[in-house]
Amino acid sequence: MVTIEEEKPEITYKIAWQKKDEKIQKDACAVWESLQTVKTPEQATKRAQYLCVVAYHGDQLVGMSTAVVGMQKQVYANAIHFRCLVNPDYRKQGIATEMATRALVATEEWSKKNPSKKVLAFVMCIESQTLALKCYEPVWNNKINFIGYSEQGLPLYLRWFKHATFGNIDEDPNFVFYPSRPGIIGT
Repeated sequence: MVTIEEEKPEITYKIAWQKKDEKIQKDACAVWESLQTVKTPEQATKRAQYLCVVAYHGDQLVGMSTAVVGMQKQVYANAIHFRCLVNPDYRKQGIATEMATRALVATEEWSKKNPSKKVLAFVMCIESQTLALKCYEPVWNNKINFIGYSEQGLPLYLRWFKHATFGNIDEDPNFVFYPSRPGIIGT
């Protein structure tokens, strides 16, 4: 006799960051288009270049995340900007949290191996209304800190990568790295 648990495959996660996996990209484009989160197929194809972690239930893609490198103005540092989408039928199962955790690890490893990119942190913009109550907390799980709001007024949370440092005393003895400092320290 087959039980329900045996019939239902587990959720599996795949790292897509920097891999350009055509099947995953095609699956993601199909989901974005079916959920109408993109205006054109070209927009989906462009977004697929930034896939980070995806979640499958059997052969069905049920969650995907993207990671884009960009300046985070609140902290004057390059950061990974993380976004994710979970199929409505699979929400509230911890899939988004698992993708975020795996994306943090994958992008931090990438950042450490690519120091010339100077990517120092992981940023999440909280778009989901289901997380609104969590946004009253300045720190989530001792891991990620509130840093302000996006231009759209959405809460932003940041986690510094463990290897992140600002400047280098040998390369920057006068601390000119800091763009908004009031003056040279000690003068």
